[in-house]
Amino acid sequence: MTAQPVVAPWVVARPQEGGSALIMSPDERDHTFLRAALPANWRILGARNFSEGVSLLRAQPVALVVAECDLGECSWAELLDEIRAVDWSPAPRLIGISRRADERLWADMLRRGAYDLLLKPLHHSEVSWVIRQGFLDWKGEHERTAAVRLSTGAGSA
Repeated sequence: MTAQPVVAPWVVARPQEGGSALIMSPDERDHTFLRAALPANWRILGARNFSEGVSLLRAQPVALVVAECDLGECSWAELLDEIRAVDWSPAPRLIGISRRADERLWADMLRRGAYDLLLKPLHHSEVSWVIRQGFLDWKGEHERTAAVRLSTGAGSA
């Protein structure tokens, strides 16, 4: 029997209210900018490096991971692998940020399953739009998964 992914309790209780995000960047300016761009009612976690971020990711479910593509100790692809390994349903969406973003990096990230890539310097309107779309994508998957569980009886005790 295949184990069912853990559904975050706060998602089940109030999927329509606020979202959540994990910001991963060694640059304090990224944290400040992204916290200001994220909706005020969201739960926001912050990590300065890969190890700290993965620890938070494993302990607390989030809808989005907004991360510097070059965290030094790992690549964005390794971070994406860690996100996939976390047993939350649905899996968080990865939004990368980079000064060196180009078409090739963007295409590679999307091909491998990241949600999007934002070029630094960040712009409030673009960041807000990408975050909203990423959250709506994540929320839509949550609602589809919940509907399937209900229809198959997998969500009943």
